[in-house]
Formats: sequence, C-alpha cells, structure tokens
Amino acid sequence: MVNSASLSSSEANGRDTGLRLWSPIPTEHNPLGPEVEDRTAAWIRRHRLDSVTSDQDRLDFSVWICRCTSMLYPDAPLEQLQIAADFNAWVFALDDYIDLPGGAGDAAKATVLLAQLVRPAEAPEAAPLDGSPLGVALADLVARLSRCATPSQVARFAESLRRGMLCGAWQRSLLDDGEKHDLNEYATLRLGATFVPAYSALYEIVHGYRLDGEELATAQARALTEMASLLIGLHNDVHTWAKEEASHSPDINAVTVLARETDGDLQEALTRALALSNQIMALFVRLRDHTQEQASDGLRHYLRDLGRFIAGNVEYHVHMPHYRRGLKPGHQDLLEQIWVDTTSADVSPGPPPALTSIAWWWQQLPETAAPTTPPAQHR
Repeated sequence: MVNSASLSSSEANGRDTGLRLWSPIPTEHNPLGPEVEDRTAAWIRRHRLDSVTSDQDRLDFSVWICRCTSMLYPDAPLEQLQIAADFNAWVFALDDYIDLPGGAGDAAKATVLLAQLVRPAEAPEAAPLDGSPLGVALADLVARLSRCATPSQVARFAESLRRGMLCGAWQRSLLDDGEKHDLNEYATLRLGATFVPAYSALYEIVHGYRLDGEELATAQARALTEMASLLIGLHNDVHTWAKEEASHSPDINAVTVLARETDGDLQEALTRALALSNQIMALFVRLRDHTQEQASDGLRHYLRDLGRFIAGNVEYHVHMPHYRRGLKPGHQDLLEQIWVDTTSADVSPGPPPALTSIAWWWQQLPETAAPTTPPAQHR
C-alpha cells in the first residue's frame, strides 16, 4: 500500500484527483504512546471489555488504539494519555456492542442502555446504573478523570458524551427500521455519533489548559467543533465502507448514503464524499486561522488541538490494517486509489453545499478572509 499519509500533490501524478483527500495539517505523535499500550490492553481485560463483543479483532488491536490516541493528544503527560487511550478503547467497545449482532439488541434496548451508561459522567459521586463491563469501565474512567479535571471540565465531558449516546440511539433506530436517510440527515447524525465532541472535551483536561464556557459557545467555536466532527466522520467512512460491506454489517456511512444517489456507483459516491470533505477542510482551516486571531490562549490551544485531531485520524485510518482485511476484490482496488494530499495550498471553501444542517458554518467566515482559489466541486 502506498504511504498515502505523506503523499503530496507533486508525488501523485497520474492519480485520480476525484479520490484525493486533502489533509494539510501536520500529524504529531506523543512520544509516550508506547508506554500506554500494555496498560490499555490490561485495562480492557480487567474490565472484561473483550466480553461485550463477538468481534475480537476490534478489541485485539489495543496497540493501534494507543497509536491513534498518541496522535490525538500529542502533548498529554502519561497519566492523562492513559485515560484518553482507555476512553478510546471504551468507545470502540461500545460501538461494537451497539452495532454487532448479539450486542445491545433492538433500538429501544440500545437507547435504555446508552441512557443508563452515561450516569457516571453526569454524577461521578453516584454508583453506575449499569453494572455491565461497559458501565463499570466508564465509572472507572470518570473517577480517574475527576482527579485531574475541574468540575466544569467534567460537566462539559458529560454533556458531550450524552450527545454521543443520543446520536448512537438515533443511528441504531435508523438501522433497525431500515429507514432511508439523505446526506443532510447523515451530516447532523454524524456530528454526535462519532463521539468527537467527547474526545475534544478531553483536550483541555489532558493538555492542561482552561476553556471559557462563553467563548467556547460562540458560533465560530461551535462551527469549528462541528466541522472537526463531520470531517472525522467522513474520513472514517471513506476508509471503512468496504470493511462494512465485506462483513455484511453496513452502517450509516456517507459512501453508502451517496451510493443510493449515484445508482450504486461507488467511485462516484467516494468522489462526492471526498469533495465535501475537502470543502469542509478548506473552511475549517480558513475559519480556524481567522478565529485564532481574536481568541484567548485557551481557545487558541483548543482550535490547534481540533486540527491535530483531524490530522491524527487521517493517518490512523490510512495505516490501520483492520480496515483492509478480507475486502471484496473490486472494493480493495477502489480503496487503494484514495490518496492523501498534504500540501498547504490556499483553497477557498466556496459556497455552502445544499445541506441545510451545516450551511450556517459558512456564515461565520468574513468575506475578507476568503481566498480566491476554488475548491474541488462537490456535486
């Protein structure tokens, strides 16, 4: 496989420009990453998280979970990085339990489970309502988190986690009912179902800075957080759709949503998903740079960390072997054609796409901050 995480435009001659994923933010690595790998594997076994899913492959890659975490939180000291790595493993286990056959059951059962699970984050002082491995493991995480976080930081984490649970229940309901959904609904659902808001709520805790709640609630800061969430969802989807198809457990995925609009043309669906990703990336970079000029030190750190989150996820998905095992031959070939452009060209975010749920992001960017180079078109 091409080392596409370091492939620039000049090195990509002859590649399909429609299958280009633009990722201009450099990836950083926490040098403490290897130190948390064995501890996270032991934490998974201690809390029996390997018992909540029939897909052992997903829980056997604790090394990859920790490598991903080291890119998401490159400045975290060891104790805080360990918490972040264990939380990452917990989210993977939860995802398996909710989605895989034999897991949480139907949508109603999944909704009750998710509502019960979030209780330790809401009140770390209370005993967990759910005594399952997932519930006990989350209670352990929140107790450790509370020892190095302020009450307001824990409250922000709890609220973000609750949003992820709500979107997880929404997603499961759509899967169970077989309901059709368009890209606009997908975009709204994916903002929370990725659990990115919870991951990003950890940033101020593990990197040791304080965020002002009023500043974090501004339209610009909210838009940038949502952009990071959808970008990570899109990047996940363009690299995981083939694995989902091969396992006969299709999820709500941008590629499969768009494939219905392209009469099953997967290459066209991938092209459209990547075009949307590149357009949002252009907006993110432009609005982040503009917002940082007027931001406090805490918000500047947070916006920098959102960019690192995006970059780290791109590298993780490009190199993670789990997503490239056992694929159908045609899908394998198509997946290998996706390439990552790491150049820092000044690209315009263009006009907003016809997605009413996210079009407001473009209103946060002053006209004077927009460059002139047009982005790839999202059709």
